[in-house]
Amino acid sequence: MKRFGLTLGLILTLGIAALAQKQVDFDNEPTFLDRTYFTIGPQLQFGPDIFLIGLSPTIGYLFNPAVSVGFGVSYQYIDFRLTNVSDNRYGGNVFARVNLFEPVFIQGEYNLINLNLTPNQFESNRVTEERLLLGGGVSYPVGRGAINLAVFYDVLFDDTDRLFASPVETRVFFTF
Repeated sequence: MKRFGLTLGLILTLGIAALAQKQVDFDNEPTFLDRTYFTIGPQLQFGPDIFLIGLSPTIGYLFNPAVSVGFGVSYQYIDFRLTNVSDNRYGGNVFARVNLFEPVFIQGEYNLINLNLTPNQFESNRVTEERLLLGGGVSYPVGRGAINLAVFYDVLFDDTDRLFASPVETRVFFTF
């Protein structure tokens, strides 16, 4: 049961993204900076078995009102309290997002994540893992921002390596 709770907790890690919301007028040739946006996605998870804190900033570019692309970096500190094992995980990603119709979007994201397979004080075995996340979500406006919910599936998931608990990743984030 504890393993199920840990797995569920990792899948549902809450990412909160702050995005400088701006109105882009595509009829009047917006500048490069008008089309550029930034996000910051902090992560926090804690319980009797685990403590995780992370940060994932990204930068994106709007080609038109429906299509945007971008890249980002990520960092996580994770501490498995029962085993007294911790790790610093870091990586980067590139993404493409298409707004199909309000409030629905689809997104693809390629991630590289560097992590330690044997995170203890006596040895280190760092590896870089690939993830290809495909999915989509909904975005509901709230004031000048939005509440977003997205679900992704990692098409490169290999259940034999057990580095990630599930191929499914759920994100909840806020845009401002």
